Amino acid sequence: MTPGLHEIDQNKHDAYVLSVEADKMLAEGYINEARLKMSEAANLDKAYAVRAELIGHEDKRKIRVSSTVRRIIIPFLIEADFKIKDNVHWSEGKDLQRKINDVNNVVLIGRDKFGNRLSILAAKWKDPKEVEYYDWHSIGMRSGSLAYKTQEELELVCRRWCEIINIHILPWFDKT
Repeated sequence: MTPGLHEIDQNKHDAYVLSVEADKMLAEGYINEARLKMSEAANLDKAYAVRAELIGHEDKRKIRVSSTVRRIIIPFLIEADFKIKDNVHWSEGKDLQRKINDVNNVVLIGRDKFGNRLSILAAKWKDPKEVEYYDWHSIGMRSGSLAYKTQEELELVCRRWCEIINIHILPWFDKT
């Protein structure tokens, strides 16, 4: 394993541990300490940035991932000329695609296998044998996912994804 990769994995691990500690503090009623701990996690891995911002906010609503993504992220991507495969409604596991100057652009949105994270995979190619994936490490997100625990956090995660796609992914797609 290369030294840089180990450092990245260690930061990701440390951020996760800090986020668990923050959740325990929050459950015990130590809101300010939980916010500080979650901020430490976000400094190591931007996946926790939204949690750091909103930890301790009360939100009793049921978390609705698919409908929230359809309401916030999908219209944004459709406006950027992405289409849902087979022109059907988006659901988890269906990618969004567009083609610009013979370059295929694909965005896949889904839940991270560890739960309570919304992940995005961005890829582009001219030749399907040479697919290039966006490197999330370049913007401090170790896994290409953003964490949430409440519906309010999920809604902010979706809006944050739109910002990230606009600022980082769309320009990356345009580079050939």
